[in-house]
Amino acid sequence: MEFEDIQVEFKKYSEEPLKIVEKLKANREVIKGIIENLPKNYANQVSHPICSSFFELYRTGNRDAMNFVLQFVPVLIWTYLAATCRRDKQGYGELEAILLAIYNSVVMDNKGIEKTFRLPSLSRPSMYHEPSIGVSSMPALTESVLSRHEQSETPIVINGPNKQLTRISAGYRMSVLCTVLSQYNSSIALMNEDSHTSYCIMAHRIAKAGFSKLCRKDSTDCNGFLSNEELQSLSNHPRVPIVAPLIQEITHGLYYLLYNGQPDIAKTALEQLDFRVAHGLLAPAHVLTNAVVHSQSITDAAPKEGPLGLQVLIPSADTQIVTPSPTMKTLKLPEFLESSSSLHAWNDRKTLQTDE
Repeated sequence: MEFEDIQVEFKKYSEEPLKIVEKLKANREVIKGIIENLPKNYANQVSHPICSSFFELYRTGNRDAMNFVLQFVPVLIWTYLAATCRRDKQGYGELEAILLAIYNSVVMDNKGIEKTFRLPSLSRPSMYHEPSIGVSSMPALTESVLSRHEQSETPIVINGPNKQLTRISAGYRMSVLCTVLSQYNSSIALMNEDSHTSYCIMAHRIAKAGFSKLCRKDSTDCNGFLSNEELQSLSNHPRVPIVAPLIQEITHGLYYLLYNGQPDIAKTALEQLDFRVAHGLLAPAHVLTNAVVHSQSITDAAPKEGPLGLQVLIPSADTQIVTPSPTMKTLKLPEFLESSSSLHAWNDRKTLQTDE
């Protein structure tokens, strides 16, 4: 579907954003069209109604509306990172607003207040205990007692990596993207196949950008999802700055997709990311990606259908697996010893010979 046709669909329900979810959440052509065309048209006027609708939908707090927007997170993240690398500040303002809406929803509660909690303290009542209120048991009001009481009254703010933001600066960019990607991963099982595919393509693009070696057609297999023109564009693209937490979040999603519908493209994406983090000397991320890639090489690639992360090799009935210790002598029993009584007699006989 053409991007202009998608814009018309969104304009129909601009005054009632929730109707967009009802009408379009099952329309695969619209979802696929947005995923394919948004990176090319994010700076054009034609994309403004779509981005504005995404922003309004996520701010409604409706779970179906939020999941509808979350399925586009992979393409939003790649488009935003590509625009920042090209320093296209005029074009990614609306993308930044959508990402901030997702991020601030994690930082703030439903009432718009920062999420807080209190450290448990014996001086405050809870559902498990009542503080002692006897006069004889009350401690003297020393300076240390007052200090502990003041600390127990101080709420601790849970605000993710940062507090609520109104714009994404360079210092907070990766923290915001990690939080947004974490929200996607928490609902990844609810996303459709096109969203899963775009997630793997996002990982490929982040790994390949600026590396001509990884963009050669014969060096990787993307199942035709990346054309020759895009591979050529990625080889000339500025390298995308990455941090270990972001790659770890991407790896978590790829590991799920490896066993849930995207085995081939997720496997190649993990191999590309492993090269990328090794080149960037991102040790925490490299440990994770290398472990997953190594496990796939041992188990002869991922199964297309099977339990998540589990692959058990069950030997056949006629297969005998013997792993003797090199320091232990093996004693072969005669063939006529089949009953348990004969076996015990044989063992007793060997024990007496050893004692003599």
